[in-house]
Amino acid sequence: MEVKAVTGSLRDRSVGLSHTQFKYARHQGSTFWLYVVEQASNPDGIRVLHIQDPATHARTFTFDHGCAASYRQGQADLDLTYMAYISSNCNFAPTRP
Repeated sequence: MEVKAVTGSLRDRSVGLSHTQFKYARHQGSTFWLYVVEQASNPDGIRVLHIQDPATHARTFTFDHGCAASYRQGQADLDLTYMAYISSNCNFAPTRP
């Protein structure tokens, strides 16, 4: 299980998994859950999304700004972050506490 919190919603800002988190999610398959807490700074607006097996549902991978800096410096050993964007047809259930 991995929990991510955002002050807005996934419409405002995506959440990502590190390389290690994504690798673990892929290994765990359907037993891995990603919980995204939206509106985390607003107790009256909190919404929790449950996403089962996010590694399978990921459709796009992008690399963050650290990647560009590493390529410019010619470093061979990169510590990249996978940003797994979940498509809108993903089957997840929003809940409110």
